[in-house]
Amino acid sequence: MNMLTTGASSGMGDEAAYAKRGQAACAKSLPFSVNKNLAVNLSDQLADGLRGAILSGYYKKGEMLPKLSDMASALGVSMRIPREAVAKLASENLVSPRQRLGCVVLGRREAYWRGQVLAIVPVACEGAYFAMMLLGEMRRRLVRAGYLFSVFTLDREANGRWNFTGLDLMLKQKQTFAVPLYCPKQVFDRLDRSGTPWSTILYSEDFLPHGSAGYLGDMAEFLGQCAAKSVRRVLLVGCDFRAAYDGIGSTLKDAGLEVEESFFSKAQCGGYSYGYLERIQRLGMNAALKRFSAPRETWPDLVLWLDDFLAIGGLMALQELGVRAPDDVFAVTLANKGFVPVYPRSLARFEFDPVATGEKAAEAILDHMAGKPTELFGFIQQYIPGDTFPAG
Repeated sequence: MNMLTTGASSGMGDEAAYAKRGQAACAKSLPFSVNKNLAVNLSDQLADGLRGAILSGYYKKGEMLPKLSDMASALGVSMRIPREAVAKLASENLVSPRQRLGCVVLGRREAYWRGQVLAIVPVACEGAYFAMMLLGEMRRRLVRAGYLFSVFTLDREANGRWNFTGLDLMLKQKQTFAVPLYCPKQVFDRLDRSGTPWSTILYSEDFLPHGSAGYLGDMAEFLGQCAAKSVRRVLLVGCDFRAAYDGIGSTLKDAGLEVEESFFSKAQCGGYSYGYLERIQRLGMNAALKRFSAPRETWPDLVLWLDDFLAIGGLMALQELGVRAPDDVFAVTLANKGFVPVYPRSLARFEFDPVATGEKAAEAILDHMAGKPTELFGFIQQYIPGDTFPAG
């Protein structure tokens, strides 16, 4: 029997019952701090932190928040800051300030959140189609399972270094689980120091199985098709994700193919700064213009673009030069399901499914939080023959 029921049965009023139950709750310290160097005002930071703590279940229905004076003392701010923060939460019907008793956490009709999951992605992924679709599906699955889901974008400073200020502030708040996607290793160190449970879930440049073909996984069907079509020379065109490309190149060489590489560095792509997708298309176009302006006897049998935007530029260049796929050269690209580059003929492609990958990632996160064994997995994709490299 909970304290509210006990209090009511003994003739105690609601406020007295809340006060009695709130004595234990007041022992809970704030699970976060505020950053006085941020442009966001302190009362909004405090309101955001309290809201997250309430919705995640850290402060439960009927419990008392710390006293305003205790919050001010713990955060090193004036009384005005917690007073404004609590007023904001009261306007959202999350808490009820009660004279002489403190601030009571209110119940809500919907189910309580079981916890909060934080996804961390670099700024380069912020507008990427695959990342948006993957994160959207993860959000739907996790919210349906009762977890709040938020995404933190890791940005860079003007000198190119990662800015961890905002992430450090987020990690001072209680996070049930964190999922870094495509992140640098410094993020993993910060998660460990904060005590936040985390897993990468998906393969990334820092987490690729030894001897794998990178993110293409099983290339058997593609390699069989290369053998059937007597393909000997393959041109690989890619940008940035070098560890994965090395695995793909090694797999092709192990199959007896001659591999020519045309890779662009992050600096050549513009470091994922504004307009980088246009620059990638231009890099793909210029590379194809240069390569296929050479004598025909030097051309590769097949070009494999390891980025869909490189492929868009490269295919434009082939059309400009009058080079046809598959009549003059076989063409294969990477593509996302629902966002395949447009070409007069259907493109042979390694097609990635961001929605299916997001669904599997969410299930892996739920299993991990439930203590079930989980393993890293790659992006869900399949090889699809097309007119530019027909099967048979």
